[in-house]
Amino acid sequence: MGTVKFENNTFIYTDGVKSTSLLNCSDFLSNKSRIPLHSLGNGLNVPLLISKLVEVNKPLSAGTGEEAFALSNLLLDVLVSSHLVKTPLPVKALEIGTVTGVTTYHLASLLGKFHPDSLLCCVSDSIGNESGNQWLNRIVLVEEPPRLSFLAADYHDTNLQESSFDIIVINGIVSYENPYEIVSEAKRLVKNGGLILCYSVENPTLEQSFKKVFPKVTEYPLTGSANIITVQVDKTRKTEALYKPMEEIYRYIKETEQTIYKNAEININFSLNKIQEHLETAAKEQDTTAKIRLIELRESLIEYALF
Repeated sequence: MGTVKFENNTFIYTDGVKSTSLLNCSDFLSNKSRIPLHSLGNGLNVPLLISKLVEVNKPLSAGTGEEAFALSNLLLDVLVSSHLVKTPLPVKALEIGTVTGVTTYHLASLLGKFHPDSLLCCVSDSIGNESGNQWLNRIVLVEEPPRLSFLAADYHDTNLQESSFDIIVINGIVSYENPYEIVSEAKRLVKNGGLILCYSVENPTLEQSFKKVFPKVTEYPLTGSANIITVQVDKTRKTEALYKPMEEIYRYIKETEQTIYKNAEININFSLNKIQEHLETAAKEQDTTAKIRLIELRESLIEYALF
């Protein structure tokens, strides 16, 4: 479905209907970073850095297997690089959903090359060999890493400081239980003017949640099941406020779960009626994740009442 190519010194994305310029490496005046956009010599430049990372020097069309995987990495690298060339200063980046370490490798390689004092924080809800997390195995392969940190935390509640990251990548190879809350957490953590990228693989609920939190996004379809969605966040615009009905639903779920967990008194009939109202809203908004969680919460309340 999607194609990324390097043509006339420009990285271009095309979906078969229209083409979009992602990064013009001939626009020297726009480059404020420490790496040249293009050079005739043998020194490092942006196209060379990107091509080395994905180990490809020709156009890629999305297909299956390794080709589609390489395409997604190429597109991610170009989109991140197009943001990094805008500043000579170090940046702070966050990866939500660190598991295989592949995305970490690409982000760390770019950040370290552009500025060694940049920071990459990687968040995972599981650590250790038994979890299958390959972060350490990948990160040791980075030639010039930035400052790194690994955080084990709930994806939707990281406890990180608000508005502190320039770039946030939500790794959609993870099957999140509460995607809406995770996207909302990403919005809380990104700086005004910062970039959020959502890499989705067979994760329609994550894509749906992203579009509800950010009504205006840019999509780059890769295959029938893979997609990269981006948004440059303007926190001063009211149009990018959280989608209130779903925000209320997820807040209610969280508060009620905490109440049950603490074994506090709870009005069962009122809560069941409230759940039914929220179920109708979730059905209207076609939020399958919220519907499932509300049904589970209803069963927990009934079990709590019987107990």
